[in-house]
Amino acid sequence: MQTTDSMLNDAPPPYKARRCVAWIAEFDPLGLPWKEMRRSPQDFPEHHVAKVSRARTVVGLTFVDASGTPQRIYAKRSLLRGPVARLAARFRESKEWREFELAGAFLRAGFTVPEPLYYSEAMVKSESAHAIFYATRALPGRWRVAKEFFKTTKRFCAEWESLAKFTRLLHERGVLHADYRSDHLFMDLDCIARGEDVAKCWALIDLDGSRCGRNVSRSERERALKQLAESLITSEVGEQNLKRFLEIYDPEGTWNFEAARILKAAREKKRK
Repeated sequence: MQTTDSMLNDAPPPYKARRCVAWIAEFDPLGLPWKEMRRSPQDFPEHHVAKVSRARTVVGLTFVDASGTPQRIYAKRSLLRGPVARLAARFRESKEWREFELAGAFLRAGFTVPEPLYYSEAMVKSESAHAIFYATRALPGRWRVAKEFFKTTKRFCAEWESLAKFTRLLHERGVLHADYRSDHLFMDLDCIARGEDVAKCWALIDLDGSRCGRNVSRSERERALKQLAESLITSEVGEQNLKRFLEIYDPEGTWNFEAARILKAAREKKRK
């Protein structure tokens, strides 16, 4: 792990490795009832069980720091089961560690993402698995999920225009989100209404597999646009809206994207 002046870099038992900001140093993810939260999330109303998959669980919770200030965070636990997975982990960085570093790169590039706060690794004996923990600060309450907004907005509006400009800015700055979907995009409606810099009006979550600092190719741009269109199918994104979006995204026609073609591909993938 690399170190910075603002972060602790240590391995307090039973953790094999840990990196975190100082105010969250007392956070103990091993003490959370992960199994129970996965099985019966309704029994934990104070937590938000945001995602559950075979090996990963993401939970929102309130952590009270040393000064007594409640801090809303999201914590992820990933389990590596079996000797092969654990052996492979010895020779490559975990997805969570890459996401931790990538979040810092996004922030330095001027884009809003959940602030990375905590990373650690430990053995969970009760599950016979190596666990990786990653925590971020929750986005403030002013941020709204883009997918939910566009479900209620059929016409082309300032928010559509802002999203097109933001997408263009991302790609122009060499930033590629690996899963560019409207449920991974958050918007600040007041910021958009004031006409502020689009980089301040949008936020991104779920950076796994993304990258920062390298040219974004035509095929990568097209894939991102298809991902966005597919995620908005249920919001009834129309060809005309997408066409106007592309005119703003690519005003010089450099990439020659066709709204009908992108929308058709998105719909076919959605059906599958």
